[in-house]
Amino acid sequence: MAESETKCAAPGLHTLEPEYVTAHSGVSELHHTHTLLIETETGLAFPLTGDPIKTESFDSTELGYVPHLHPDQIKTETDDGGYLQTEQDSDLQDIKCVTIISDQVKCESSESCQPTMSEGGEEMDLVADLLSKPFSRQTFQEKLDIVKKGRATPKLASLSQPGKGFVRHFQSTNYERYPWLTGSEEHCKLYCWECLLFATDRHGVWSHTGFVNLTCLTKAATRHQSTAGHLQATVLSKTFGETRVDLQLSEQVLRETELHNEKVKKNRKS
Repeated sequence: MAESETKCAAPGLHTLEPEYVTAHSGVSELHHTHTLLIETETGLAFPLTGDPIKTESFDSTELGYVPHLHPDQIKTETDDGGYLQTEQDSDLQDIKCVTIISDQVKCESSESCQPTMSEGGEEMDLVADLLSKPFSRQTFQEKLDIVKKGRATPKLASLSQPGKGFVRHFQSTNYERYPWLTGSEEHCKLYCWECLLFATDRHGVWSHTGFVNLTCLTKAATRHQSTAGHLQATVLSKTFGETRVDLQLSEQVLRETELHNEKVKKNRKS
């Protein structure tokens, strides 16, 4: 049983009413009737190794020793080697935890940046396909399928641009800001979807060359979407397959094919 009242060993110090005093490096929940005020660090002999233990109180007045503490009243936390665990070790543990979270975020980002896969398991890059085989060279049915499918919005995780003390990365939110914006994972560039399909200038930046200057993306995109060529391509994209010209051409091709087949059959019979 611990004594209910302990006299102060250092003269000239005030006493406190019974309260809890918690040590900074492992001394916890010590009940005293009259306890010595300790400021920041006082030497206390460790009962096993004899090494000094640094303790700290809430109030700060003077330094002093605590010879009246019983070893059973001291709770310490040690690692497997018998050494006390300091605040620095705890901070290092926190840093490791943050590193693990960072790795998890990188893993999730890399998984979300995988290219789109086709039904056969092959990677699809619609923009790269259109650059190799332009929209004008596609069949009418292929054009309908491409327009119906709509633009591609790849993550483009590798599209970045170094700045002053930082690296600027492409943000997928730009697809929401510019509904015509598309990109190619293979070429790692940005394009205009409507201009890629219907632009008459096949050597433009947004329709053929590709855009990579992320620093001027907002300014360049705002300027492009106001040009006459972009507006014309947008109208053609919205009305493709619904205009009478497209339907008449498609129906005319079908009629000519049917007439040709009928002539072939008649020639064979005769």
